[in-house]
Amino acid sequence: MIAAKEELSKAKTEAETSRIELECESLDRQIDQAVCELHGLSEGEIKVVEVE
Repeated sequence: MIAAKEELSKAKTEAETSRIELECESLDRQIDQAVCELHGLSEGEIKVVEVE
């Protein structure tokens, strides 16, 4: 994620910025999913956490 954010700050075109932003969003979802799995959260608990 850190490398992607650094790459985002160096993006030169709008297309490159959009591509990197999508990559960051995907990485963020993957991180969220991994954290939920590590903590053993149920689907209901995940929904509660996502709302907050």
